[in-house]
Amino acid sequence: MAYSADAYKYADDILERRREIYSIRTSQTQEKIRSSVPGLTALERERRSTGILRMRARLAGDDAESERLKHGLDEINRRIDEVLSKHGYSRNDLEEKHFCSLCNDTGYDSQGNSCSCRELLLSEYELNKIKEISPLSLCSFDTFSLDMYSDRVDPEFDMSPKENMEYVLERCTSFVETFPNGRNLLMMGSAGLGKTHLALSIADVLLMKKHDVVYCSCSNIFGKIDEERADYSRHSSTLERLKDCTLLVLDDLGSEYINNNVRSLIYDILNSRLSSGSSTIVTTNFVEENQLMAVYGEKISSRLIGEFEILPFFGEDIRKKQSK
Repeated sequence: MAYSADAYKYADDILERRREIYSIRTSQTQEKIRSSVPGLTALERERRSTGILRMRARLAGDDAESERLKHGLDEINRRIDEVLSKHGYSRNDLEEKHFCSLCNDTGYDSQGNSCSCRELLLSEYELNKIKEISPLSLCSFDTFSLDMYSDRVDPEFDMSPKENMEYVLERCTSFVETFPNGRNLLMMGSAGLGKTHLALSIADVLLMKKHDVVYCSCSNIFGKIDEERADYSRHSSTLERLKDCTLLVLDDLGSEYINNNVRSLIYDILNSRLSSGSSTIVTTNFVEENQLMAVYGEKISSRLIGEFEILPFFGEDIRKKQSK
């Protein structure tokens, strides 16, 4: 799974601090034990020198001497256990301690694979980034209430907003349950109807499952890409992240400043993700498909309408209801 360079730096910096902290703690514990257990330091010194002699005997092929020294080491360890036990300690108390026993805080297991503790830090970083930049704190399905939607039938849609949202919620939970699935969602409807809440609820669950999720608001992300291209000779690490992540949430399409360059970026992102089979969720306050066509043109609109599952949102602004 690909994460941003900042996420890797965040994880590796924390791992380095853990190693430093646990190394200091281990040294302090060892010093305390050695100062309170008479004869321990001398026995450890004897064990160390005996171990060196045994290694030399093995390298020289002297099996008999190696075996004799092995018995000597066993006897020294027995005496160490004895003096430690008299003072309420064991050899385990002298061993180096780590936050994670699977990788000893290196971030990699014995097979060279990224340890679960490092993967958790990477996910944690991406989660915190989403919390920082999303208009709401990261939402969850648990905080989404159907009771905020009216059960009066809307004649235009021949169903109530609540019935519609029951369907939309089912499609969103199905999206999570079957992920990764190559599905794309286009959430359309007026402001204040829960589009961002549900998009972030999906992101919340998938981040907890350690999927590579990127959230961005359309109102500022394209300006950031342009700034990076100006600084880095047309290369943008942000643009690459938007193309490569497992799930991209493009929130509030239509809030951005629209020009041909922005249209080109949107098309590039959507086309790349559709070609790779990566999932995308787009939210927009546009309520009709022809509005998308008028603003973005045929190439972008055909991808949004033809390749995305459209989830309509209608009814009263629930944010106004909640504020009351």
